[in-house]
Amino acid sequence: MAASAYAFFLFSFQVHEKSILLPLLPVTLLGVEYPWMSLMQVSIAMFSMSGLLLKDRLAIPYVVLSLVYIIHALRQFEMTRLQRVVSLVRSRRSHPAS
Repeated sequence: MAASAYAFFLFSFQVHEKSILLPLLPVTLLGVEYPWMSLMQVSIAMFSMSGLLLKDRLAIPYVVLSLVYIIHALRQFEMTRLQRVVSLVRSRRSHPAS
């Protein structure tokens, strides 16, 4: 779904900056499984919208919300990685090597 949305965005004629939001819907849903991919694509999409946001004098909210999103995504990624390590340690304790 994300690939077809990106294809529509990339090959459209006279694309508006806000149309990048359409491919981000399925990408954010993939953020649970692939957090780095989601973080990078959302960051790139926000950067591509920066011209429109700066023109509308939304520079401060743009920077603040981008930083909040990046910090939250990185914390979520660390928590997910920590949960995987804890589950691995627990599984090794329950099945010790002979």
